[in-house]
Amino acid sequence: MPMTRYEAAPELRRALKYTGSFLLYTALLYLLLAGGAHLLKKAGSAPAVATASAAAAVAAPVRPGSAVMDQRSERPDADTTSYWVYLGEFSGKKNRWIRKNFDLGALPEKGQQIISLTDLFKWNVLPCPAGEELKLGVIMGLIPSSGTVEVVKVEKVRKEDYWALVRQ
Repeated sequence: MPMTRYEAAPELRRALKYTGSFLLYTALLYLLLAGGAHLLKKAGSAPAVATASAAAAVAAPVRPGSAVMDQRSERPDADTTSYWVYLGEFSGKKNRWIRKNFDLGALPEKGQQIISLTDLFKWNVLPCPAGEELKLGVIMGLIPSSGTVEVVKVEKVRKEDYWALVRQ
């Protein structure tokens, strides 16, 4: 049964009271956050000049062995020709692939040429387990589908996940 006009009036007053309070608290929270952001921005403006000059120094050409390192690598002499790729899940008990990213029958060996079945990321470091997840490195590029790479080393990361250090 619908409300009568007399029953709806107190309900509307109560709804306006709570809505008004909500809007007031929301506005106060916004002002507090905006003020905090303004203060942080104002306080952070001085270091921005130092950061810009440091970025300009890093952008200059760097010779191997100099004190300044290239930001794209951990070491100035880092190997950029080899990288890590995810081979897939391999069951050692059944001696077969559960899921695979390369055209393989068994685990590849050092020096073997393998062909990718799909586009794959090139990773700068071997992933390491971090709880249930994997801590991944930086993506260095992409191996196109049907791309050929040479296996340098194969590593088991966890359970049945295998990764390979490869080079093109």
